Amino acid sequence: MTGKKILVGYSSLYGYVEEISLEISKILEQKGFLVHPINLKKVRSSKWPYIGEYTGILVGSSSEMARYALSRYGPGKIVRRDPKNFLRTNLNEISQTNKILGIFRSDPLDFSVILNPDPAANLLEELIIKKFGYKPSICAWFGPVIDFKSKKFRYDIKRYMRRELKKISRKTGLEFNLRGHNDFRDWERINEFTMRFAEMVDPSLKSSGGSDTCPGCGTKINPSWKFCADCNYKLN
Repeated sequence: MTGKKILVGYSSLYGYVEEISLEISKILEQKGFLVHPINLKKVRSSKWPYIGEYTGILVGSSSEMARYALSRYGPGKIVRRDPKNFLRTNLNEISQTNKILGIFRSDPLDFSVILNPDPAANLLEELIIKKFGYKPSICAWFGPVIDFKSKKFRYDIKRYMRRELKKISRKTGLEFNLRGHNDFRDWERINEFTMRFAEMVDPSLKSSGGSDTCPGCGTKINPSWKFCADCNYKLN
């Protein structure tokens, strides 16, 4: 048991990022970390925990796209208001104390991530650097959940999503449930991201045997990984 503390802060417009955050928290707890998941939207900023006692910080978000903004579709702002305020409030201390910062995102309108999650993760890192002037220790952009049965999506948005998925289907041959639930988050990838973050927070968790290096960046990797969590190089 490492005993090190990790804060998992998230804001989820539709609830899917919260599911990812809680799964990540469970995996980290199983590895012996003391994990504090917090919904940054529901908890007032004045009640947010002081990050000084945490070795690792994870921030998860969907986009800031308002459901009523029907004239503009797409990925929207890179993170929602509450994670943005959390990062702006705490980045100085994160930098000064060399804390491990991980950022991940998932949003129902992130269609491109279905086909290209690796470039999307690199893009997320670039956007975070541009937005906050700081490079996270690790980033991941997970695929979307597209649920046509959900009452959280207005009819016009569902119509837009169906149109975009039909385009992808024609180009790639992928099949989608245009009346039901589609989950492209890739839980195996989420697990790999979590384990890589855990090893950054506590290097003693790294496997002593069977390790290799990533051809893309030279980082030590586990042969079972499908991608490098540092540079998103596809391994298997």
